[in-house]
Amino acid sequence: MVSAVNLSKPTLRFGDSGPVVKELQTLLNGYGQFINSPGIFVGTPDGEFGPRTQQALLAFQAQVFLPKTGVAADLTWRSLFKRAPVDLPEVKFGETSDFVTLLEERLIRLRFLNGQADRRYEQRTVDAVKAFQRSASLPQRSTVDEVTWFALSKRPIV
Repeated sequence: MVSAVNLSKPTLRFGDSGPVVKELQTLLNGYGQFINSPGIFVGTPDGEFGPRTQQALLAFQAQVFLPKTGVAADLTWRSLFKRAPVDLPEVKFGETSDFVTLLEERLIRLRFLNGQADRRYEQRTVDAVKAFQRSASLPQRSTVDEVTWFALSKRPIV
């Protein structure tokens, strides 16, 4: 995992207000429109971190594989500016990790994988990844790299 530059944005949470909250709302709206997801939409940015902003932020965090905290901290800001997941590892055959669980859960929600997530990147998950890659017009590889994570984050998970 390669860490990107810190954007020096403040950590924002429910109840905060001001121009930086308005920037957060604008970025959330833009991402929701980018992937055509009504769940990631605040409405007209007003600079008030209320329930709609929190719900949109939680939906965004889920979409880009971040912990669903409802708090906009560094990883969330970087993902918003990049419009993609950040700091996710390459996943290879035989690995067992929480990242494999995230991958399997997304593949299940997108209907590329049946059953339950088991944290093991084995043949059934590899086959599902390749099917997803094929549907996204990506090279079919058994590894999950930055390009595959990015493509997964573009499929709405409503």
